[in-house]
Amino acid sequence: MAFSEFNEPNVEGFYRASFAGHVDFGEALLVLVDDLVAGADSGGVSYDGFYRLGNGSIDLMLTLTVPQGTSLVQGVTARDRQLSFKVDMTVPLKEWASGVTHRVETAYGPVNVIIKKLRNFPRRGAFQ
Repeated sequence: MAFSEFNEPNVEGFYRASFAGHVDFGEALLVLVDDLVAGADSGGVSYDGFYRLGNGSIDLMLTLTVPQGTSLVQGVTARDRQLSFKVDMTVPLKEWASGVTHRVETAYGPVNVIIKKLRNFPRRGAFQ
């Protein structure tokens, strides 16, 4: 993992999150930049929130928005209207994007997640 001039790891970038519940599995693309998280998964669920670095870990505070008619990997379906719920996740930096499986507790049951960094987020001037 690359570190910045302030000895903080460079976590900004594009990530693949592979996840499984007790009924199904899926994948999401997440973008982390400027303390923000945004993404979407293969089922149409949107991920919005923040991340924070500190004490040797990364904390993600997310709101997931599930479109009407979409089923979660835990088996819950947003039947009559969209669902929104919060998910918080703390991962030690040494395990961040390393292929380690993390169990995440949600309002609808646990999910196992593996996060893999796809690439760094480009900065202004990177393509000149």
